[in-house]
Order: sequence, then structure tokens, then C-alpha cells
Amino acid sequence: MNQRVLDFSNHLLQGDLYESWQITNQLGHQQHDSFFIYNNLIAQAMQLIGDRWENNELTVVDEHLASK
Repeated sequence: MNQRVLDFSNHLLQGDLYESWQITNQLGHQQHDSFFIYNNLIAQAMQLIGDRWENNELTVVDEHLASK
């Protein structure tokens, strides 16, 4: 898991949509397309959050906030 995915997932868990968008925008400015951003950032962050919820590291509320 790379640092960008960890940072993105943490911003989602904090409900910080501004910083979450900043990370996706940075990837866009680096000429990455939406398929790359989805597969290499969003999907991995959602998987990480789901794994943390499954391991009881997060509550249902945390998981719902991050996936909203």
C-alpha cells in the first residue's frame, strides 16, 4: 500500500473531502486518467478501509463516513 492511498483513506475517514479531492486532482494533473485514479487510489483506499472495519479497527460509522 503506498503513502498516497494511506493519506487518501485517512482523509476520507476524517470526512475531509477537500484534501481527498486534492489528492485525486494531483493525479489528474500528473496525466493519470480516471481509470487509473479509480483502480490505484479509490479502490485501494476502499479496500483498506473495509479491511480495517473487518478487523474491528473501525466502527460502522467510520466506514460509512469514509464511503459516503
